[in-house]
Amino acid sequence: MESTPLDVEVAVDPEMLGKVFEELVTGRHESGSYYTPRPVVSFMCREALKGYLEGRDTGLDAEAIRAFVDEQRTEGVMGVAEARKLAAALGEVTVVDPACGSGAYLLGMMQELVELQRALFNAGATRKSLHQLKLEIIERNLYGVDNDQFAANIAMLRLWLSLAIEDEPPIEPLPHLEFKIACGDSLLGPDPSPENYGDLFRRRAHEVATNLAALKGRYMSTTIGTGELKQAIEQLEHELTEALANTAAPPQAVDWCVAFAEVFARGGFDIAIANPPYVRMEQLKSVSKTLASLYPAVHVSRADYLVYFYNRAIEVLTEGGTLAFVTSNSFMSRGYGKKLRGFLADQMTVRTMIDFGELSVFGATVETLVLVGRKGPPGSQDVVSGHNLYPLLSRRIGRGANVDRVGEELANLPEHLSSEVSTFPASRLTASEWRIEDEEVHRLLERLMNVGTALGEFAEDSIYMGVKTGLNEAFVIDEAQRNELVAADPQSAELMKPWLRGRDIKRWRTEWADKYIIFTSRGVNIGQYPAIEEHLEAFRPALEKRATAHLHPWYEHQQPQEGIYQKFSCPKVVWPDIAREMRFAYDIKGSYLDMTCFTMPTESRWLLATLNSELTEFLLCLLTSSLRGGFLRPKRQYMTRLPIVTPDGGLQRELEAMAEAGVAGEPVDTDALNALVYDLYGLSQSDRALIGDWFERRSLTTGEVP
Repeated sequence: MESTPLDVEVAVDPEMLGKVFEELVTGRHESGSYYTPRPVVSFMCREALKGYLEGRDTGLDAEAIRAFVDEQRTEGVMGVAEARKLAAALGEVTVVDPACGSGAYLLGMMQELVELQRALFNAGATRKSLHQLKLEIIERNLYGVDNDQFAANIAMLRLWLSLAIEDEPPIEPLPHLEFKIACGDSLLGPDPSPENYGDLFRRRAHEVATNLAALKGRYMSTTIGTGELKQAIEQLEHELTEALANTAAPPQAVDWCVAFAEVFARGGFDIAIANPPYVRMEQLKSVSKTLASLYPAVHVSRADYLVYFYNRAIEVLTEGGTLAFVTSNSFMSRGYGKKLRGFLADQMTVRTMIDFGELSVFGATVETLVLVGRKGPPGSQDVVSGHNLYPLLSRRIGRGANVDRVGEELANLPEHLSSEVSTFPASRLTASEWRIEDEEVHRLLERLMNVGTALGEFAEDSIYMGVKTGLNEAFVIDEAQRNELVAADPQSAELMKPWLRGRDIKRWRTEWADKYIIFTSRGVNIGQYPAIEEHLEAFRPALEKRATAHLHPWYEHQQPQEGIYQKFSCPKVVWPDIAREMRFAYDIKGSYLDMTCFTMPTESRWLLATLNSELTEFLLCLLTSSLRGGFLRPKRQYMTRLPIVTPDGGLQRELEAMAEAGVAGEPVDTDALNALVYDLYGLSQSDRALIGDWFERRSLTTGEVP
């Protein structure tokens, strides 16, 4: 402690500097910077190193590599020659973090490489001091880029500290690291793949690569003549930039093939590992057009920044190189991620996927995914190891647990991964939604999606969202207010409709909360309804304020009486747009719904029974996107895909009877309902058991479906 009145030796934990930077120094919400917990860093580094070593000629099979990397066991290393061969492979690996921040992954990778090399010392590899070993790892293996100079400085400081703690007298000078941690934008430079440049540049890059690497190595480790060395390095880089002619990067960007010419002369990096910033495209309007031109394969409007980092990582990797990223999981199912999913499916073979869901891995409201893969399309034998950890860890620590509690569980990450794993062919990942499910579940889903008729066709595409009001206080009233308005002007009753919210919709039936909406559709002369006009006039200032904020006050959002709103008067199935479990109800009161609900006009009450079955819930859990807290969103685009099988006369009457009982508030035999729907869809006993097991594994608590 600073206040200790004693002269004692202390050490600064380098990780503390990273946490201080990410949490206190940066505007983390503006920059999207979040510190990655140590267990996640360690896991990703190890997975990346396993992928790298499996692609090298080491003489070790995959299991021996796993034992070596995860547990530092060297039983699979047969002798001194093999140990030195493996040490040489580790000594040659090139690792880059294209969004390195304060250097968590660089320090994590250095620590993993140190431990592996030390294990090989005992197996016969050449011994080195820890200081020498770390210095060589920094010089040969580690590279980083960040557009924040202060972040780059913190990363360099952490590397220096990791060296300083190994010093013994005489103290070694600290290395110069500005050519290892480049400052600039990772994304705004051109694609650095060698085939994108002319012969002049490629020839010159190969000519200077060896010399450039040697100069950078000398510059790192010397304190004499550093000015001349730096000048010589910059001169060679200037020559390379000139050879690029019109394809050089803009001033604020890192020109990858120049800044790391010694790496690209041999084809690119072996490993790209990162926690890219969590930034949505709305915050990047100034560079949107540039990113669209540089990354046409993944760009869409309103994309998350992560799509460009995935693309850039593939570009900087050598063929067969390993990508290890932790990002938002939203691209797996949302529309903006379709192009990215297709790009990754074409360009890489996914090895490992870990979905943490909403767990506070970073202390932020980001649903997190770890993705590890190899550059290059998948083969027929390649499989993905998928892990959905949200249900498992939520059962252990509870929903909404803080980041410290989550961190305690992450310390047991390997154990959790071994107990919750789904394997499936890598070729299954296409531009369609990505799901972490066993192949059996996937095949059952595909089979079910090809029976019957899609709900969108069955219901003639008539699924609608509810009404968006400009100001609820003005347009949503209770029964007492309605009675006052009707007493003042009986004609006003025709503009006031029963009103349902998402919370009012239960399974089978609605529980009306005595609410009405004043529905002033386009073309209605409010002056003909003096009581309603007087009521709304009191809210005019608030409505006008909403108008200036570009929201939708009712006066500007009036809807025609004809069209979809006539459908509210029909018998209809209704459901909330956000729910922990699917809730479908039947409404015959002509209720209007707010925008947190969906409606589908239908006279088929048997359809209500089918929708409230376990099978439909299983399908929708797989088809819909999730929100925090395990909630699901049965939005229109998912519901229209739901397969519907029309029952014959006898079965139809049984389902209708169950629906009528539920609507009337009578108990419904859920087991009997589920059995009828399973029969309707032709599911075998093994299919039913598979669905039961799925619910049990995915439940957050006993009997509760996410």
